[in-house]
Amino acid sequence: MGFYGSFLLPVDLGSVSVELAPSNATVTTTASETDPPHRPPLYDSRILSLWYFFYWSTFFLSWFFLPVVQTYTESGFNTRGERLKDAMNSNAKVYAIASIVSVVLVILLSISSGSLNVLPLLMAIGNTYGLLLICLLLGYGLVDVPRRIWRKSNPEKELKRSYVLAPLVDADLFEAVWDLQDVEEEVDALGDKIRENER
Repeated sequence: MGFYGSFLLPVDLGSVSVELAPSNATVTTTASETDPPHRPPLYDSRILSLWYFFYWSTFFLSWFFLPVVQTYTESGFNTRGERLKDAMNSNAKVYAIASIVSVVLVILLSISSGSLNVLPLLMAIGNTYGLLLICLLLGYGLVDVPRRIWRKSNPEKELKRSYVLAPLVDADLFEAVWDLQDVEEEVDALGDKIRENER
């Protein structure tokens, strides 16, 4: 969906540029007589509807569905209902904090600009954040993925690297085993207290 959204992005840009064109400007497209003035046929076509579908579906998945699924998989509860409830509660807190911060930001921007029309500024901030995030992730991927492939192409160096990393992994495993034993002892002690209280 993200790929198709990027593929259809020029449709959105073209429709907005036509919509914002001055009234005295002429659009050099072959529009039919039934089309509104200064709009190409693409504006009301199925392609634009497809763009809206991909845009809002990706928006919903990335901001609402995927965070709930991620929190659901990381939840420590046993039953599905409890895990889903925990995921919904934790994400509701995040959304509430984000909403409060957004409202405060809009109020501060309105006061500083002297106008309630802060939507263009918010759009610019959102686009800047998105572009910086894309540059960061894409830059890391462009550097790290070929470097890993280059390393794995030499088995001898990869084996030496594994020998160097093996003691660190063994130490982490040793600490994890002791942590697991501590947690098991705490769970057993808690179970004993619960059984004593039930008696």
